[in-house]
Amino acid sequence: MRVTSSLWLCRRPIGGNLYPGSYPKGFVPRVLSIYGGLKPALHLCSGPAIIKGFTNLDINRQALERGLDIAARHNIYDANLWPPLVQATMHQLPFPNETFAFTLWDPPYGRDYAQRLYKLRHLRLTRAFEEVRRVTRAGGHIGLLYQYPVQNVPTGLQTVAIYGILCGPQKHLRVFTVWQKGGL
Repeated sequence: MRVTSSLWLCRRPIGGNLYPGSYPKGFVPRVLSIYGGLKPALHLCSGPAIIKGFTNLDINRQALERGLDIAARHNIYDANLWPPLVQATMHQLPFPNETFAFTLWDPPYGRDYAQRLYKLRHLRLTRAFEEVRRVTRAGGHIGLLYQYPVQNVPTGLQTVAIYGILCGPQKHLRVFTVWQKGGL
């Protein structure tokens, strides 16, 4: 399988969506332009950056509620049209096996980051990745934004895309990797 790769130039988050760990400005619309048609979709470690049409999950209920407030202020939230917001840990996702066609996640980048910005324990990336693989359908896609390319991925996943994410000069490059789950 051919692996797609490119560099996405995004901007730093500004204005009302600025919060610790926020997505680069323009990142989510680019992801949605490629993978937005895959439904149902799950957004993990969402914080207040809830994405319309996705089931949004975070360990912090206050962050989810802040996201609802932001969406309501911009008149983009309708409880009848949006999947639920879910408070849970990444280590035990409360969904049946093979539920989602697309899973997007941007976990804290290490123990210090998790504790300093979110006052949370460090996420065990390998364990969380197994859960993400479990809830993603065969043939579905998993997209991970992280500080470097992740090497130790669960079996049954094939890399289909790697995007470098750059938010301006003198900024750290992040990596958005997309895998497809086999087994169709």
